[in-house]
Amino acid sequence: MNQVSIIIPCYQQAEYLPEALESAILQTIPCEVICVIDGSPDDSLRIAKQYEPEVIVVQQVNKGLASARNTGILWAQGEYVYPLDADDLIAQDCIEKLLVIAKETNADIVASSMKCFGLSSETIVIH
Repeated sequence: MNQVSIIIPCYQQAEYLPEALESAILQTIPCEVICVIDGSPDDSLRIAKQYEPEVIVVQQVNKGLASARNTGILWAQGEYVYPLDADDLIAQDCIEKLLVIAKETNADIVASSMKCFGLSSETIVIH
């Protein structure tokens, strides 16, 4: 069993979904990746299914972001859960680094820093 489940809720994010899924799949340690298609009318479901079996694809009627994320958590088998939006990416060693910090500090919650892209290139560091 993988220690971390990465939950990716998706509603009308087909344009960005492949990059989000690939950033989750390509982590330096194996992770369970769950993509919850939240009744999205675009091509999200077809795109997500192209990543099976590396990605568990769950489909539900549109209930909103919080519900989709909670559905992913219900499916999760990992000890830890990492929420990732369908229009975001994570660095290839992100999960590995977060696990080291969680184990060293015996933390229940660990947050990652982030770097904006698109209209801004701001870096936000969380300690």
